[in-house]
Amino acid sequence: MLTEAVLGVVLLVLLLTLVNRRPKGLPPGEWGWPVLGALMPSGVTIEDHLKTLRRKYGDIFTRRFALRQLKELGMGKSSLMDAIQYEVTCLVDDFMKHTGRPQPIPMSLNVAILNVIWKITADIRYDVDDRKVHEFNDLITELFENFQRGSVIFDMYPWLPSISPPFLTKYLGVDALLESVEKLRVYILQVMGEHEASLNPDKPRDYIDIYLIEMKAQQGNPESTMSKLDLCAQVADLFTAGSETTNQTMRWGLLFLAKYPDVQARVQQQIDDVVPRGTLPSLEDKPKLTQLEAVIHEISRLVSLVPLGLSHAAAADTQLAGFTIPKGTVIIPNQEMCHKEPTYWEKPEEFYPEHFLDSEGKLKPRKKNYLPFSIGRRVCPGEALSRMELYLFLSALLQNFTFSEPEGEPLDLKRNPNALFFNLPKPQNIVITKRA
Repeated sequence: MLTEAVLGVVLLVLLLTLVNRRPKGLPPGEWGWPVLGALMPSGVTIEDHLKTLRRKYGDIFTRRFALRQLKELGMGKSSLMDAIQYEVTCLVDDFMKHTGRPQPIPMSLNVAILNVIWKITADIRYDVDDRKVHEFNDLITELFENFQRGSVIFDMYPWLPSISPPFLTKYLGVDALLESVEKLRVYILQVMGEHEASLNPDKPRDYIDIYLIEMKAQQGNPESTMSKLDLCAQVADLFTAGSETTNQTMRWGLLFLAKYPDVQARVQQQIDDVVPRGTLPSLEDKPKLTQLEAVIHEISRLVSLVPLGLSHAAAADTQLAGFTIPKGTVIIPNQEMCHKEPTYWEKPEEFYPEHFLDSEGKLKPRKKNYLPFSIGRRVCPGEALSRMELYLFLSALLQNFTFSEPEGEPLDLKRNPNALFFNLPKPQNIVITKRA
């Protein structure tokens, strides 16, 4: 019996050693459990943990159709500006109803950003008081929050759900996440069904129409991957990735400008100098509104809304900085660390729009380590649209309003600790004052 026990222990040790063996030349890193790897300490943010790893180990440690069609629909171009400008006008009108008292940033901001995505995907628009858009916003928010719970481990290890007991999947939020996904799927499929019923191949209205037409044309192509399920997933991606990120960046922007009134005043002065009152800022004004552009860039840099880029895998054994990256290794870019590298940024931990301005107040060329939308072939396809929205919404709001801290309620610009994978602002009040 003793011999069998000893042999079992030896075999277990050998198995763990084999499973946990590090390939030769791999970058240094923390010891990890077999299968699960190195677990992050509890009570520590991702940002702080990665800073610790970097100090310890160094800098390296362990869709085409949609993009083309979105560009043709005007994403990032002036052809979409009229639709956004209408949302801007409605947003300014609604903010007028919320002046003079401390309160959360109005819900109309969410609606305006959602309406832009709805315009592109389904040629739909909702009024700010429409119950449907509020329910849809709640659904997107719910999905965004559920994604940041422990269920992410099942995304990293897809085989885990099949062997996990129900109490574990419920505890880690998998059930809640799947429920949110199903609600969104049903909602989008209903919109797709309405489009199919009224589809005119000669007059496509939006992205859903264009996709359905192309899907039918590709029916005889054995290499085509187009399907209703794929379309549903693409539309869902546009809303989950394209609306909430822009919404949260806008909220960060208003909070920072309220916290730094001198910066806000400089932006407003330049808007007043360039754009006649009574006329909304347009894309033609953008090259002259360098103060605003610098503020938008600096907010994106300092906040780093998405601190870690999307996971990739090495397609082949690769040599990088003297290390060997084996084929299949998961690669996760640390965008936030690039945004706070003292070698490139004069004041990496401070809100300093001058990072993006030269001595004459002109925009500097973009730094190679400025990566709010990732980099390379997998750069965020919604970058152009997001930049357009941030510029048009913020410029109009600053033209018409001043944002400030409530008396006796200093704004807290630290990230919300309840958000695990995104750097989100804490819910707090702000004062909106109509400009004379």
